[in-house]
Amino acid sequence: MITRSNAMAVAYIATGLAMAAGAILVMKPLVLGGFIAQVATATAALLAAALLAAALLAAKHKQHKSRLGLLRPLVIIESPYAGNIESNSAYLARALRDSLMRGEAPMASHGLYTLPGVLDDKDFSERRLGMDAGHAWLLTVDKVVVYHDLGCSVGMKERINLAVSCGVPVIFRSIGV
Repeated sequence: MITRSNAMAVAYIATGLAMAAGAILVMKPLVLGGFIAQVATATAALLAAALLAAALLAAKHKQHKSRLGLLRPLVIIESPYAGNIESNSAYLARALRDSLMRGEAPMASHGLYTLPGVLDDKDFSERRLGMDAGHAWLLTVDKVVVYHDLGCSVGMKERINLAVSCGVPVIFRSIGV
């Protein structure tokens, strides 16, 4: 589990994995040989790179936040989108306002990526692209805030589960229908 609070530990682990990947690359004829060694090397290197990138991103986020004096918590807003889009979009606007009024800096990818001309939420591949792009923000935020007055969609549940697995706090809020 990668969280912002253990970014340095993750960086050390990633460095160790990268060194291990290098050792496997040098020793591959002795240790595993052939194709298996190449796969093991590539896998270890990719894992090390991913962990290092996550750690650096988290550390950079904290550094910038501190340097700029930005004390607002960065939050991902979750609320329903599909179904009654007009009503759900109005609810999202209220949720964003509520978050801003609490002193937070909210991000609602489902409201941003579904703007006309960006992505088509009815096209499965474009919907998936938008959801994955929204998930990428998880390691940069302080928490995920779920506005649940209108229920909890499958997409919302996916983001909640991913946030929990990444160690990002999940808060549930109600602002009325």
